[in-house]
Amino acid sequence: MCRWMAWLGQPVRIEELLFEAQHGIVDQSLHARMGAEPTNGDGFGLGWYDGRAAPAVYRGIAPAWGDANLRALGLEHDPIGALKSAVGHVEAAARRRGVADAVQATFGVANGECLWAVRYASGGRARSLFASADVEAIRRLHPANPRFQRLSAGDRLVVSEPFSDLPGVWREVPEATAVTVRADGGIEERPFRPHS
Repeated sequence: MCRWMAWLGQPVRIEELLFEAQHGIVDQSLHARMGAEPTNGDGFGLGWYDGRAAPAVYRGIAPAWGDANLRALGLEHDPIGALKSAVGHVEAAARRRGVADAVQATFGVANGECLWAVRYASGGRARSLFASADVEAIRRLHPANPRFQRLSAGDRLVVSEPFSDLPGVWREVPEATAVTVRADGGIEERPFRPHS
């Protein structure tokens, strides 16, 4: 894309830097005023720090101005909403091309304070997804397991397959379901229905 920017300072929303500025970075990729050529669609990347040691990263080979997932990432403050939009766009594009059952996946997104996960398939059975039980229940069920005794109250694990066969540790997430895990270990489920 040849146009780039970096921000160091107070937290800002992604859409402010990408889309809302008069001549933001996405506009620059279409209408560069000082670039070697006015339009450059050689892909796009975005990285940011949100309290973790390593940056979160988004990258794609499509032009930034045509990347619906990038726009959803910038505009959605609700990661589940962004995933609903992204999956909806994939399904709509697949339908236009005569492709049935285009999506069969699980997704995970985190910001250091919450974890969001989705189990979904356009048709057929979705890939597996499991969430750990609450810590107190696990400790009561397995008092002799030293690893479980070291768990803190807010610890939760969301996995594609259980790490162990110990009873009572894992609960399967239902199909077409979005899960929100809060920092205190609380977990909430809601239906996942994509939209385009």
